Amino acid sequence: MVERLSVDHDNARHLAEGLADVEGLSLGNPEKVRTNIAYMDLTSGISSQEAARNLEKAGVRVLPAGPHRLRAVTHYRITASDVDKALAIFHKIFAGSTL
Repeated sequence: MVERLSVDHDNARHLAEGLADVEGLSLGNPEKVRTNIAYMDLTSGISSQEAARNLEKAGVRVLPAGPHRLRAVTHYRITASDVDKALAIFHKIFAGSTL
């Protein structure tokens, strides 16, 4: 699926740009996301394990990549619309609302 990688990379950049606006997350410079992987550091005090569990319950799968770091990956089954839905869920989870 090499011909589709550019779509995955675009989706990852869109995800990173949206995550940069989520309070409680730090991504550095979203413009530097050049692959289909986005890493984020948790600055709200929540552990990556707890954040991953809460996000998965709401429908977003991410992987803990350290005690306070998450890894999100886009692939051929992820659309731009899916990224928008994931961003809305990140905002709700990190705003402390219940889903």
